[in-house]
Amino acid sequence: MALAKEALAAKEAGRYKDAAVMLEGLVEARPEFTPAHLNLGLVRHEQGEFAKAALSFERALELSPSLPGVRALLGFDLVQAARFSDAIPVLEQARREAPDDLSVAAPLGLAYMREGRLDEALEELQRANDAAPDDPELLRAFSELQARRSTLSRDQLLAKAPQSAAALHTLAEVAVLGGRLGDATVLYRQTLEAAPSRPGVRVPLGDLYLQAEDYSAAEALYREAARREPGSARAHERWGESLLLLGRSSEAVFPLETALRIEPDRLSASSLLGKALADLERWAEAESVLQGILGAAPSNELAARTHYQLARICRMLGRPTAARSHLENYERLSLIR
Repeated sequence: MALAKEALAAKEAGRYKDAAVMLEGLVEARPEFTPAHLNLGLVRHEQGEFAKAALSFERALELSPSLPGVRALLGFDLVQAARFSDAIPVLEQARREAPDDLSVAAPLGLAYMREGRLDEALEELQRANDAAPDDPELLRAFSELQARRSTLSRDQLLAKAPQSAAALHTLAEVAVLGGRLGDATVLYRQTLEAAPSRPGVRVPLGDLYLQAEDYSAAEALYREAARREPGSARAHERWGESLLLLGRSSEAVFPLETALRIEPDRLSASSLLGKALADLERWAEAESVLQGILGAAPSNELAARTHYQLARICRMLGRPTAARSHLENYERLSLIR
């Protein structure tokens, strides 16, 4: 137990990196030891490694389902990791276990909102707002909900906490909408400086670098977003796209397949995966993926692009008749566009 005591001492002293290393060793040595998983989750939570923290808390609850207070932390971390559908039942159970714990309200409200349950989201966010009326994160959540429900003005956030990460994030989004992409880049960077663990920032910032053709900077942001938000299909798709633009097709396959595991009907990710597989001369797999797009009634633009890719694949597979057919469909759909 010496390692456990040393790890706890490091944790209490705020030496989270050291504590994490020791607790990971303890978990490996004693995988059924609940306190090791629990404390590793707490350390990861403090480090802002929410996806990893969630995994540790989930394991701790598997071993000891009656651990008090852990579901509220797990639910928060699941929301931060973009695992919204997983977060809702966890936070609802946390509410049942501790009805007076208002810390559950904000993450539960966010999870409801991201899952489209807007009435329940408004109720939970109002409950959280009653407890902390000037919290900039809550004001930003209301601002996001306003886009669908017109509940609270974005100006309230900016007036009450103009220098907060939430306000900077909102200002960055406003700059993008106004076409001020240079300002938006600066504001997103400032948002990450103020709150490095903040979700939902790296992907739109990566998009700005992608537009500027700085593919390396975009790839680094998308990769980190996918690591921190493993439930985000968008982050994984963008990561795969940036790798393709860098000519790293073999590396692009994993994030694109991950995006499709999260959202199987994400046709834009299927198109990119088909391209990656074709680049790798995995012709049969590429054809299968791309044919799936055509069977899903895509837009004319995507259908045209897909037929063009399939024409190339059929030529490589020695099927000239099929290649000509796809090329004709490409030309027809290109005229419609």
